[in-house]
Amino acid sequence: MLGMLVTSLIFFVLGLLGLLMAAGAVDASTQFMGIGLIVFAWFFMVAYHGQRAEKLAQAQSGH
Repeated sequence: MLGMLVTSLIFFVLGLLGLLMAAGAVDASTQFMGIGLIVFAWFFMVAYHGQRAEKLAQAQSGH
């Protein structure tokens, strides 16, 4: 449980950093990098929690 919270917090902060970079950027490359961080953090969180849910479902079904 603690590992899930720490992982979620780390990638939330990474996404927030990307949002701040994209919002406050002067040049297009920094905006692109900030948007990339947001997308990366979102995809990682979806994959991480999806994998956890799949393992939990498999453990409950006995496979």
